[in-house]
Amino acid sequence: MVVVLMSGWTMMWVSAEKARLARESDEVTRSIETRRKRYEDVQEERERRKREEEAVVINDSDRHQLAAARGLLERKALSWTRMLSDLERFVPNDTRVTGIKVESVEEAGRTILARLEVKAAGKAPSEMTAMMNLVDKSNGLFELGQVTQESTLESGETPFTVNLTYRFERGEQ
Repeated sequence: MVVVLMSGWTMMWVSAEKARLARESDEVTRSIETRRKRYEDVQEERERRKREEEAVVINDSDRHQLAAARGLLERKALSWTRMLSDLERFVPNDTRVTGIKVESVEEAGRTILARLEVKAAGKAPSEMTAMMNLVDKSNGLFELGQVTQESTLESGETPFTVNLTYRFERGEQ
């Protein structure tokens, strides 16, 4: 009888131990899966940040221009619509503007000076000279700086670059 009782008790103990080990194994497996998921999330976040950092490369000059532009937006000192409208009056009819780069913006009291690089393409090489003549007649609104002209393209257009200083009095309408 003792042997039967001992065998019964041993079977119950083995069964309980087996169930306990199965629960511990499940807990360890869940813990491993949770940690693996956290690791993968961290790795994905690192890769995402790396891609973002690689996508945005800003040199010191760009950083300076960006800071100046942000400052202007905060102060709303320069009316971009007004500047573009003013510039449009001094672009010849047979010329198209291909790009405008704001080199710098300075404030001196009520006066705002914006240094611009205007890239354009004219239907003829004489369009650059025509634009220079128009700018000279701007009564100081625009000052002419360095001007360069490139070779005529296959399309027949002649690209050129005109550096200008735009003088705007705050409060003018």
